Amino acid sequence: GEALRDYSFWVFNLTFSFYGLYATAFTFHILSLAREYQFADERILSLFVPIAATSVFTNLIFGLVNSRLRLKWLLLVMNIGCLSATLGMLFLDKPGGVSAYVLGNGIASGGFVSLTGIVFPRFYGRLHLGAISGVNMSAMVIASGLGPLAFGLCHQLFGSYRWILIVSVFLPAFLAVLSVKAENPQRKIMSI
Repeated sequence: GEALRDYSFWVFNLTFSFYGLYATAFTFHILSLAREYQFADERILSLFVPIAATSVFTNLIFGLVNSRLRLKWLLLVMNIGCLSATLGMLFLDKPGGVSAYVLGNGIASGGFVSLTGIVFPRFYGRLHLGAISGVNMSAMVIASGLGPLAFGLCHQLFGSYRWILIVSVFLPAFLAVLSVKAENPQRKIMSI
């Protein structure tokens, strides 16, 4: 109950859920998105290789620095990665679009893998970790199911992914602002 009333839990949870929503949406619709931007299937699919390499590198860096930095700063970096990925996809056919898409996805993915494993035990301890992680996992699964649906509906209604991509830009930007105040609740307890 305490975790569910905590601001930081929801900022991390919503960031992880947004990443799940966006990652499944663009993966499910990648070939359709390629056609919208007049990319060859092979070209768009080949972007998964540098995304994976960037993700591994980001995960390693996050792993090296997470004990020295507040996790809210790593969450901010992850949200900036999500923002870059969504902007990159929105402007994929413009100069810099592919780079923003690849780097953003890699940073978001690496940040996601690193942060999901450490934030909740560090913030809330291990006693109720199953319940806390269960709420987070439920939110991510629901978001992962809604992402492809929302992208598909947008494409069916408007003949383009443009509107859902525009909406997708605002969410990580908003979450990036919120991450600045996503403090570890243990710090509040220690300051009393």
